[in-house]
Amino acid sequence: YNAEIDNQTEYMEVLRRDTGYPVSFAEAAEMFKGWEEDKHEDILTYRDKTHKNLFTGVVSPVLTKPWVKLLDDSLETYLGMEYVACDGGQTNGHSRDNGVTNGLH
Repeated sequence: YNAEIDNQTEYMEVLRRDTGYPVSFAEAAEMFKGWEEDKHEDILTYRDKTHKNLFTGVVSPVLTKPWVKLLDDSLETYLGMEYVACDGGQTNGHSRDNGVTNGLH
């Protein structure tokens, strides 16, 4: 899957340069590769990983229980979820900043 992601990223970079879009897709591609690795490692836990917003640097919040045990994907439940602070570990090749309580404001 890494070769496919690299190929797609290369094509998007050509389009980015041709249109003058100022943001490179390289970091997004690395994050996507990490997401794929997490998914292949454990299909039941990859949704529990946090990710850094490439534009703001804010790390996504951590769920208080595993995603697979939520058993409700309604908008009401999603908006009412509780989160905990990130532990400063590393996910998908991106460092998580300590002290980030959640990405919601």
